[in-house]
Amino acid sequence: MEDFNKSLLYLGLVGQNLSPKGEILLDHPNPSQTSWNWRKLLQVRELVRGSFTVKIGNGEDTFLWLDYWLPDGKRLCDMFSPRELSHTGLAWEAKVSSIVSGNQWDFPSDYGPLQVAWQTIPFHPSAMRVDRQEWVHHASRDCTIKSIWEHVRTTKQTVASRGRLNWPGLPWDRAWEWAVNEFHNKNHPKHNIAGLIMAASVYHIWCERNRRLYNQVYCSATHTRNEIIRTIRDKLANLGSQAQISQSILHQWDVH
Repeated sequence: MEDFNKSLLYLGLVGQNLSPKGEILLDHPNPSQTSWNWRKLLQVRELVRGSFTVKIGNGEDTFLWLDYWLPDGKRLCDMFSPRELSHTGLAWEAKVSSIVSGNQWDFPSDYGPLQVAWQTIPFHPSAMRVDRQEWVHHASRDCTIKSIWEHVRTTKQTVASRGRLNWPGLPWDRAWEWAVNEFHNKNHPKHNIAGLIMAASVYHIWCERNRRLYNQVYCSATHTRNEIIRTIRDKLANLGSQAQISQSILHQWDVH
């Protein structure tokens, strides 16, 4: 856990700096063979993704399509497909400076759909000011170790804690036996939730195992956890009223 926290804090301070090859750190693919330090940095990206936005100055340090610089921290690559963006004639690695002329915007006018995005921008660039990375989870917009830790401490949550289960610190085979004996009542909502958690966890961990073993593709623990939670949420949303799941339980899993 100490190594994990160190990696997380460093990644937070790095923010959206570039890797040595000029690639965006938050979008860098997970290689099958890399150093331990680099792998740990890549594994904790999901915890800070979207936590940085850019206050545009001259636009020379910010990627036009790939960085979070639009109002509300949006990215153009999340709003439009690569094919749509290519119609502008601007490269995938284009900087915001490519649509800046002095202290004014110089938006591409040949492709209509992006006009909606351009119209949402309420600010103007400044040729004499550099771009500034801002941490959205603190009023000062400064990225500090304290503000990163407070954000992670309140958002990082295990699947078991989300389901309010006190999972014992046992080896897997004994923990499985404990769970089968502890949550055997199919008519009890909490027992049903425990069953969903176990089934979804086993499924996604097994999928991750197969990806690593046969395809040399590695997903982070955070990604796997989010997939488990998404699966449980989707199942709860489709159970219907006959399942007699209380509103408080549905609220725990963000099912509305």
